[in-house]
Amino acid sequence: MSYKEYIDSNGDLNKEWRDERGYLHREDGPAAILVCNDGSRYEEFWYRGVCKSKIGPAVIEYDSDGSILGEEYNDGEFYLGRDEDGFWALWDISDEEERKHASILKLLARYS
Repeated sequence: MSYKEYIDSNGDLNKEWRDERGYLHREDGPAAILVCNDGSRYEEFWYRGVCKSKIGPAVIEYDSDGSILGEEYNDGEFYLGRDEDGFWALWDISDEEERKHASILKLLARYS
């Protein structure tokens, strides 16, 4: 596993974790984090070889105060959206054990 930080052409800070094959990947957190240079927001990208996280959002966008601006869900093939419909689509493809995960239960409380 390798870790890299760099400033991109927009002046934003990028943090990346990659596996031995060079793919963005991290087991214990987001594999890529973007922090805007003006402090306005940051984003987390959850990868397991591809941009996905079945038990929670694949992409989370935060405001400068730490509140969540949006979330995107992914079943490994397509994004399910940042809204209630996307969450319920994720619920439908999740198994019983995945539905008990803390991140799913937190979102379930929001959309129930």
